[in-house]
Amino acid sequence: MGDQPGTVSHREYVTLRDYVDTRLEAIDTSLGKAERSLNERLATMNEFREALRDQSGKFATRENVDFARDRLEKDMGALALRVAELEKAQANSMGRQAMLLTGVTIFLTVLSLVLKFVV
Repeated sequence: MGDQPGTVSHREYVTLRDYVDTRLEAIDTSLGKAERSLNERLATMNEFREALRDQSGKFATRENVDFARDRLEKDMGALALRVAELEKAQANSMGRQAMLLTGVTIFLTVLSLVLKFVV
């Protein structure tokens, strides 16, 4: 310190001035880095928000899902009815075929018996 209390010598003043200037430059540098880092984070967050906004626009609404579900349930009911009708028709067809084969078998059996006793 200087010769009198509370005063600073020229040499100490320059050193103190250099120290303060150096600290202020370091603070400016740190602030610049922090600002760049914050801007990068904000840009990333904005990209994320935009991605969420795009994604949410592609989601189905409850009304669309309810409509589709109701439609599917209705279609499934109609298909179940058609399957039941087809199974019934198939069973009828198989019954007719069995009856026809039984009739042909009986006819051929009777024919063979008649031919055996007549001839």
